[in-house]
Amino acid sequence: NQTKEEFAAWYDEYSRTPLPESVVFRECRFRSEEEICAAIALASADRIILLADGHLLDAATPDQIDAETISKLLMLGQLIEEQGREGIHLIVETLTLDSEVVVRNIRNCSNVIGPLTIGRLLTTFTLQPEFEALFRTIIQYGEIDIACRPALDSVPGWKPGETTFADLLAGSRNSCIPLGWVKLPEEGAALEATMRRAAPKVELNPPKSSIVPERSEIVFLHRQGEKTLRP
Repeated sequence: NQTKEEFAAWYDEYSRTPLPESVVFRECRFRSEEEICAAIALASADRIILLADGHLLDAATPDQIDAETISKLLMLGQLIEEQGREGIHLIVETLTLDSEVVVRNIRNCSNVIGPLTIGRLLTTFTLQPEFEALFRTIIQYGEIDIACRPALDSVPGWKPGETTFADLLAGSRNSCIPLGWVKLPEEGAALEATMRRAAPKVELNPPKSSIVPERSEIVFLHRQGEKTLRP
């Protein structure tokens, strides 16, 4: 449930390159087989990417969004099988770890892990550093690594209460790209507070207008071999 213009704007904003001509975007609400066939050229397609419904983010939980996505995936898979196009590879955007198991059991289908899933994994290794090696094994970017640095040390021209995520993106470079931040618990938090309340909170891919929390660590995609994370 995105328009082509919305998707192209999102792609341009986060990749800083125009949408490639080889990518064909189609909006489809999956209300009927006829609508799916009208939106997707199954006879010529060799790869289909099914995106999560972005318009549900403010009205539904990640589990509910994934349930909707998987329902559409099963409908699409059945239609592909009926038309004898089993060679088409499906790539699905999921938001939760549990959905990955379901997607993995569907033939010719793989998934792209959404920011919420990466955030949950990052929270785990922030709380339990011994899991860091496992995290880096799961999230592989080739020569790209994930690193955290205190905002005060890594953001030039830092202005408390004013610096936004857009400012971080504007100062990024190819070898060091900000993904979001880890917001540390407030100092002096009561010891009897729950672990959830006192634990660091990871936010990835926030709105560009979001203010960077003062007591936070910036999460970077960092090209291995670079000596500094300062954008």
